[in-house]
Amino acid sequence: MEIEEIAAVSQFENILREKVVLVDFFAEWHMQCLTQAPILEDIFSKFKGKLKVCRVNVDETGDVAVKCKVNSLPSLVIFKDGQEVCRMNGCFRQEEVEKKIMEMLV
Repeated sequence: MEIEEIAAVSQFENILREKVVLVDFFAEWHMQCLTQAPILEDIFSKFKGKLKVCRVNVDETGDVAVKCKVNSLPSLVIFKDGQEVCRMNGCFRQEEVEKKIMEMLV
């Protein structure tokens, strides 16, 4: 199983039915987004089966970014039971993200 690429608002809304969801809003041309990608891959591997990890390319699926009021890249948003519970904008450290995820999994 891979990190799921979200291609439509309807797909995004279905994914939010999962217990805990981490969504990475990114752009392929944005250097910080590219440098953060390996961290996301590692988090995906570490928490596989415990949370859903998805990516939204804001250039291809801007309507999802607008729906979530994303105005900064990269942006990581954690949803729990369909509600946004945490947002991290800009570069982030893996330890910070893992700590937030662990808080949501209890």
